[in-house]
Amino acid sequence: MYPHVDTKVRGIAQIMDFWSPAHPIKYAGIRIHLPTKGPLTTYSQPFMNNPYTIFVFFILLAIGSRAQAQSLPMQAATHFNQFQEAVGHKKLDSASYYANQLALENTDLLNFLLHDTFAHSFNTAANLLADTTFARQLLRKLYTGNQALQRSIYPLYQWQEIRASLNDSLKLNRLVAGFLVAQERTDETIGNRLDRYALLIYRTLKSNPKSAVLADTLFAHTYRRLEHAVNGFYYPQTDDRNQRSGRAYFRYLMAYANLVKANERLSQQNPTQAESYLQLASQFSPDDTDRMAHVAYFHEASFLQNGREDFHEDYARFLLDKGDTTQAVNVLTELTLADPGNLPLLKTYYQKIRFSSMPFQTYWTKKLNEKLKPAEPFRLTDLTNQVFNYETLRGKWILIDFWGTWCQPCVEELPRFQTFYSDLQKNGLSNVVVFTAASHDTEVRVREFMKKHGYTFPVIMADDAFIKQFRVGEYPTKVLITPQGNRMKIPPGTNWAERVTILSQN
Repeated sequence: MYPHVDTKVRGIAQIMDFWSPAHPIKYAGIRIHLPTKGPLTTYSQPFMNNPYTIFVFFILLAIGSRAQAQSLPMQAATHFNQFQEAVGHKKLDSASYYANQLALENTDLLNFLLHDTFAHSFNTAANLLADTTFARQLLRKLYTGNQALQRSIYPLYQWQEIRASLNDSLKLNRLVAGFLVAQERTDETIGNRLDRYALLIYRTLKSNPKSAVLADTLFAHTYRRLEHAVNGFYYPQTDDRNQRSGRAYFRYLMAYANLVKANERLSQQNPTQAESYLQLASQFSPDDTDRMAHVAYFHEASFLQNGREDFHEDYARFLLDKGDTTQAVNVLTELTLADPGNLPLLKTYYQKIRFSSMPFQTYWTKKLNEKLKPAEPFRLTDLTNQVFNYETLRGKWILIDFWGTWCQPCVEELPRFQTFYSDLQKNGLSNVVVFTAASHDTEVRVREFMKKHGYTFPVIMADDAFIKQFRVGEYPTKVLITPQGNRMKIPPGTNWAERVTILSQN
């Protein structure tokens, strides 16, 4: 995805279907395999729509960048593969051996392997057919591994131990006390997903009335950690990838924690406190910055909410039931700005409660553009000498796709982009203009590529100034300019074609 990194690292992106053995990730000449069966098969989908793929890509990209300076052993990629193969064949000792080796080589890749792949074996709510027998055996064996492996696997192991010990109060007290100590000694980082498991353990404890006090103690401690994280280091909106991921991760957990407390207060007939918690759940739901790091909380959403990723609607429905229609529409507006797929819901409530004499179209256009920054002018010529002049295009939706022939995720997406472009031409939709910006590429290579694949969408050769003008730092990147002249980046991993269609038709 990045033109200036080592070509070996770029090979990571050479993937078509994430779970297909015919198209594994390649890292420094080594193919990174992900399971082709098991609890994760429900997430199988093409590269840029698959958060697992994007996450692996970025984590390996970071690993590759460090490798240039630190000579990171390339065996990590091999051991990653071998662990997966051993698990697939239920070879307990082999899987344990490879995990121990990986723990000595790269903890980032180890944490991904254990907590964002292997841990889903225990996520029975999302995987009803999951066979946990072998997974439990392997988990116990991994916990006896080397110190680095023990540190990584610890919260997952504790979660499963607590699930199995709900009727043993002495053991429960000991396990929870140990977990609280681990929280005290652990920095607020994504790392081994300690705070995810804290909330899962809380939910497990809360299911048993006898352990309610333990549950509340753990929750209070976890809530303070999350509060400190989201109001401290991870508060700013930033371009730093690691900090942005941490922000998205902790804000999502904070939103979920507040929803939990809101539901408890509602069950206790305490709507005043419930409203405060629902407001916070809505406030910490993923915003535009978080959605650019969607993979940072994708797995948390799977474990905690069966994939649900925001909590605006809970707050909006509470306000509607209360009769506070003005605030309810404001919250639904925020929900729709985050996901334009909610436009019909917002429009229904807006018109139903007669929120304003302002026509809905006028209201929505105003709210959408308030959130955005102005697009700078440009005048560009594509490979067929067609001119794209921003001043003459104003009043239309403008979609720009930044890509490169060197970027495999970009290349994999182009057939869909061609279809989108062809449909626009066929349907005569004159309010949408589409062109692409070949970046860090050569005209000769791009012309040959377009001819080879029979693509007809417009292509301009983007120089560094144009790339910087739209703050492009990763590929592919899609920028959409509103008819009012404001720009937005479409978050990666979203259904960009649907988003453009919905926005341009409303």
